[in-house]
Amino acid sequence: MPSWFDHLPKVSSRKEFMDTLSGIMRSEVAEDEIEEEGEERRGRPRELKSYLVETNSKPSESYLTEKFQFKIRPTGLDNLKILQLGLGMSKSAEFYVDMQDERFWVMHTGALANDAHRLVSLLTHIPEFQFDRAWIPAQMLEGVTKTQANRFEGFGLDYYDYFVPEDSGEVPIEELSMSVSGSNAKQALDAMRSKPALQKSVSYNKIRIKRGDVLKFAKDDITQWGNFSVKDGDSIDDHIALVEEVRGDYRQAVSQVEKSRLVGKESGNPRLEGKAFNITFESASPGLEFFIERLFSGTEPFRLWGIKSRVDKDYYQVNAIDLHSGYPLDFEIAPGLIRVYLSDRTCGNALLRLYVNLQHYFDSRVSCPELYS
Repeated sequence: MPSWFDHLPKVSSRKEFMDTLSGIMRSEVAEDEIEEEGEERRGRPRELKSYLVETNSKPSESYLTEKFQFKIRPTGLDNLKILQLGLGMSKSAEFYVDMQDERFWVMHTGALANDAHRLVSLLTHIPEFQFDRAWIPAQMLEGVTKTQANRFEGFGLDYYDYFVPEDSGEVPIEELSMSVSGSNAKQALDAMRSKPALQKSVSYNKIRIKRGDVLKFAKDDITQWGNFSVKDGDSIDDHIALVEEVRGDYRQAVSQVEKSRLVGKESGNPRLEGKAFNITFESASPGLEFFIERLFSGTEPFRLWGIKSRVDKDYYQVNAIDLHSGYPLDFEIAPGLIRVYLSDRTCGNALLRLYVNLQHYFDSRVSCPELYS
C-alpha cells in the first residue's frame, strides 16, 4: 500500500514531532502523484491536514480485513502514536495521532487530501471502533473567528434540502454551494444573510482563519467535520494552537451536553435528573410525518433510526437509536420544535451531529438555546 509517508519518523521528543509536521507544511507534491479536481495539485506545497475525531472505546492496535486495515505503532512519546489506515491495495495513509485527550484525538498527515479524507471517513463508520467525526456547529465556527489571535479570511457554504419529497412536482430542491476568500469575505457573507431568499441556506461547511503575523503565520480551512487544512504559511506553532483551541471548545460543548443527560437517582426520593434540548426553527417542514420518516430512516447523514407514535395532531413522540453508538434518544416533535432527551449513556456527539446536519440539510437558522443562547 504505497503512501507518501510510507514510514513516518518515529519521533522521540515533542520538538522532533513539531519539526516533522513543519516539514510536511513545506513539502511539495511529487510529479508522479495524481492530480485531483479540487484537491492538491502537482508542484504545489503539500497541505498538512489535521482531523479532530472522537472515540468512545480504546481500539485494538491492529484491525485487518480484506477491505480495510488499521494499525497503530508507537513513537518515542507516550501520547503520540503512528496510525496507518488502508483501503485494500488502492489507498493508504499514515497519521501522527495526538492522544493527549484520550477521547478527542487529533490525527495529522501529509497524505493527499483525497486519500486522507476518504480513509478518515471510513474510520468513523466502523462499528467496532466507535469513532465519530467532530460536528462543529456554525456558532462554534463563528466563535473561532472572533478570538483575538484569529483573523477571518474566508468561508465556504454547502446546503442541500434533504427534506423535499422526490415527488414534490414544482417545488424546487434548494441547493447552495460556494467558496469565498479574501479581504471582502465578511462583507460578502453579510450581504448574503441580508437576503430573505438565501437565509435558510447560508450554512458554513468551512471557514478560513489566519493566525500569526506578517512573517510567520498559518492559514487554515476548518470544516464542520473538524478537518483542518493548512492553505498557506509555515508556522506550525500557529496551526497547532488553532487546532488545540477548537479541540478545547469542542470538548466543552460535548461535556455541556452530557451534563444534561437523563439520569435516574435512586437514593432518597427516586427521581429523574437532566433536561431536554430544544431545537427550534422558523421554516415550515414538508409535513411532520414525512419529516420524521426522513430524519429517522437510519441513513446518512443523520444516522438515527426510530419508531414514531402520534400523540396528538401535529405532535409526535419518537423512540430512537443513535446508530453510531447504539444508545437511545427520545424525541418530541411538533411544528417548529424538535425536543431531544439523551439517555445517561448516549454520547453528546449525537446531539451535535443532529444539530449540524439540520443546519446543512434543513435550515441554517435552526437554534438550540441550551447550546447557544
